[in-house]
Amino acid sequence: MIALSLVGALTLSLWVPGVSSADSQSRAYSQTDAKAANVELGDMLEKINPDTFLGHTDIVITEPQFQEIGAKAEEITAGTTDDYGKIVAVKSWLKANIAYGYKDGVSQDAYDAFINKIGICQAYSNLTKAMLSYLEIPCVMVNGGSSAGDHAWNMAYAEDKGWILVDSTWGSIVENPDSDGDHYPYYCDSIQVTEGEYVFTYFYGVAVRNYLGNDTTMDIPATFRSLPITALDDDMTNLAKAGTIESISFPANLKNIYNIDYAFQYYTSLKQFQVDDANPYYTSVDGVLYNSDQTQLLVYPAGKTDIAFQVPNTVTSFAECVFKYNANLKHVLISDKVAVPAKGGLFYDKSVTVYAPDGSDAAAYAQQNKLPLKDPDEFPKHIHNLTAVPKKDSTCTVKGNIDYWYCQECDKYFSDAEAKTEISKEKTELPLAQHKTQLQNEKDATCTQEGYTGDLVCTECKTVVEKGKTIAKLPHSTQLVGKKDATCTQEGYTGDLVCTECKTEVEKGKTIPAKGHTEVTIPGKAATCTETGLTDGTKCSVCGEILVAQKEIPAKGHTDVTIPGKAATCTETGLTDGTKCSVCGEILVAQKEIPAKGHNFENGVCSVCGAEDPNYVKPTEPVAPSTEPSTQPTTAPEATTAPQTTGAPDASQAPGTTAPSTDVPPTGDAASVLLWMSVLVLAGSGVLALLAKRKSN
Repeated sequence: MIALSLVGALTLSLWVPGVSSADSQSRAYSQTDAKAANVELGDMLEKINPDTFLGHTDIVITEPQFQEIGAKAEEITAGTTDDYGKIVAVKSWLKANIAYGYKDGVSQDAYDAFINKIGICQAYSNLTKAMLSYLEIPCVMVNGGSSAGDHAWNMAYAEDKGWILVDSTWGSIVENPDSDGDHYPYYCDSIQVTEGEYVFTYFYGVAVRNYLGNDTTMDIPATFRSLPITALDDDMTNLAKAGTIESISFPANLKNIYNIDYAFQYYTSLKQFQVDDANPYYTSVDGVLYNSDQTQLLVYPAGKTDIAFQVPNTVTSFAECVFKYNANLKHVLISDKVAVPAKGGLFYDKSVTVYAPDGSDAAAYAQQNKLPLKDPDEFPKHIHNLTAVPKKDSTCTVKGNIDYWYCQECDKYFSDAEAKTEISKEKTELPLAQHKTQLQNEKDATCTQEGYTGDLVCTECKTVVEKGKTIAKLPHSTQLVGKKDATCTQEGYTGDLVCTECKTEVEKGKTIPAKGHTEVTIPGKAATCTETGLTDGTKCSVCGEILVAQKEIPAKGHTDVTIPGKAATCTETGLTDGTKCSVCGEILVAQKEIPAKGHNFENGVCSVCGAEDPNYVKPTEPVAPSTEPSTQPTTAPEATTAPQTTGAPDASQAPGTTAPSTDVPPTGDAASVLLWMSVLVLAGSGVLALLAKRKSN
C-alpha cells in the first residue's frame, strides 16, 4: 500500500512512537536523507523564538509530577551555570539512571520512567523535555528513524551553541545536527505555530497541520517564514472543515503527504486538485491527482460529478481505494498496464461497470468482487454526464427555468433524469415576471425648490418603469420678523416679512419715528425747620424718564421765643425761663423746676407770705417775784428745766407743803426753740423738693 507519498513514490509504513517494529528494520535508510531532514528541522526551529518551547504542555504530566522531576533536575545541575552544561548533566543522569526497557508494554510516560527507572526512547525524550523545561531551557521532542530503527530524541537550545541534538537514550549530544546521519526526524509535535488561516508544524518536512479559514478553496501556502512548505500533516486528513472544501491547490515544493490513500477521504465535496506547474512531484489532469509522470493515479476527488472515467494509459498503479469515496462514478475503463490491487474496496459500490481486457488485473478484480465487466470497446464514447438543474422562478429581467437535466459534454438538455426526452434550451426557460414597482425619488416642492412626483422603479431589477414629473415651487409662507414699537426717544420698525421655510426676506420693513416725551410735573415739598424740601421737577409720563430733576431746599432752622418762668413761693415750686421754636413749637430749652422756699416764721407769722405758724406757742407773761422770804435754801434754776406753765402742785411734794414759785423773768429760750424748728421745716421742704425734681428728671 502507499502510506507516504515521497519522491519516487517511496512506500513507507508509519512508525508508532516508542514501539519497535520489524517493518522499520526493513525500511530503506539513507544518511543523506537523514542529514537533509535534520537541516530542514533545524531551519524551522531557527525561524521560531526559542522561548516558545519553554513550556511542557506537549508532554503528559501533572503539575506535582513536574515539580518533583524539576527538583531532581535542579539537584543534577547544582553548581552549573550555563545552559549547555545543564543539558549535558541532564542527558548524563538519564543515561546513567534510566534503564532501557526491551519488553513490550514498557511505559513511554516521563514520570513512570522517573519513578521506576526504566523506559523506552520515548520515555527518555519526555523526561528530558520535563527536566529542561523546569530549568527554563527551550526543548522540543523529535520522533523519527535512526541507524538502529525507529527512535525518539530531543532538540535543545543553548545560548552559546544554538539548537543541538540531545539523545538521552544513547547518551549522546550532537552539536551540529545538520551533519548527523544517525537520526532521521519524521515529525516534531512540539512545533505548533498559527499564522493567518493555517497552523504549521514539522511532519516529514515543514508542514501544514490545519486550515482555519472558511473558503471552499484551500490553497496550501508556499512558505512558512520563507521556508518552503514540503509536507501535509496527518491531521489534514481529519480536518474539521474537510466536507466543505471543493478545491485544493498544491505549491511548487509540496512533496510529502501522509497516508495519501486515505488523506482526502473526508473531503466529500472535493471536485478538483490544482498543482503548481513548477511542482516536480505531483500533477493534476481534469482535477484528478497523479504523480509527476502520471504513472500513479493517487486521488480521484470524492466530489467529482463525472459518471465515466478512462484511466490514462500512462498509469501503471493506483491506490487501493482511489475511487472508493466517489458515489457518482459508474463507468471506469482500465488498461491492462495497471496493477490493480487485489484487495476489495476500490469503488464506492458494486454498481460500477469495469471496462478491461480479459486477463488483466482490472478484469480479475471485477470478477473477484462481482462487478459488471465489459470489453474496453464497449466503453461508451459518450455517456451523458447529467447535471440536475432545479426549477428557478423568473424575475423581471432574468428568465427562470423548469426542472431539467443538462449534459455539458454534448451540450444537450433533457426533461428527465434518464436522458430519454431531449428538449431545446428555449423549452427550459420561463417567461419574464412582471415588474414589482415602488415610488422612488419622490420630493415635495418648497418655496425655493421644485418638487418631484417620483419614479416608479422595479424593486427587483431597478428599472425605471415610469418617469415622474416636476412640481412647481410653493409660495412663501411669511411671518413678521423684527417688529419694534417706537418709544419717546428711539425709532421703531414695522418689521420684515420673512418666509418661515426658506428664511428669505420677502418684504423689507420701515422705520417709525420716535414719539418724544410727554412732560408732567413732579410736585415739590416745602422745607421745614428741621427737614429739607424739594423744588418742583418734570418727567415723561410715558417712559418715566426725568426731564428736570428736583433740587433740595435746605431746612429753615428754628425761630426761638422765650417761655416765661414762674417764681417759687413758700409753699409752691417755681419754673425757670425756657425757649421754643415759634414756627414748629419744638422745645429748644426746657424749663426747670424751682423748689418751694418754705415759710420764714417770726413770732408765729411767716415774714414772707404772712401765713401763721400752726405750731406756734405764744410765750407766757412773767410773774412778779415774791416778797416773802423762802424757807428753802435758794438754788439757781436748772438751765434745761422748762418753765412751768401751770401752778399745779408737784405730786412728789408732801401733802400740806407748798412748792416754791417757778415764776422767773422771760429769758428768750422759747424763741430760740421756735427758730430752730422753722429751720428744720425749711430744710426738710428743700430736701423733698430736690427729690421730687430728680424724680421728674
